[in-house]
Amino acid sequence: MNRLTVRTGLDFLGRDFIADVELDFSPGYEAQTYGPPENCYPAEGAEIDILDVQLWPDLPGQKELGTPLELPAWLQTCLREQLQEGDDYERLINLASENYADSMWDEGPRRSRYGR
Repeated sequence: MNRLTVRTGLDFLGRDFIADVELDFSPGYEAQTYGPPENCYPAEGAEIDILDVQLWPDLPGQKELGTPLELPAWLQTCLREQLQEGDDYERLINLASENYADSMWDEGPRRSRYGR
């Protein structure tokens, strides 16, 4: 697993936010379908494990993010559950994949800014 932080916009509880999501990322691998059967295996898709989320309100004309919102544990849990499903999960997989690919050429993982 590779630890990355990605930035994304999201809708949470009917409001727009900017989120920094710290996650562990496994890029997966392609299937091996040729050669002796003992050397073949199925493909495995990329996976993420969300470790932490920081939120800022996404305000018009905002130039700096400032201090992230303080979220109680139960709200942090709700946010993680939302990010583990559907479009948000796919967007995080794509962002993590892009950062992972870029980090193979850099000194290490980098942060990204990704709009909706």
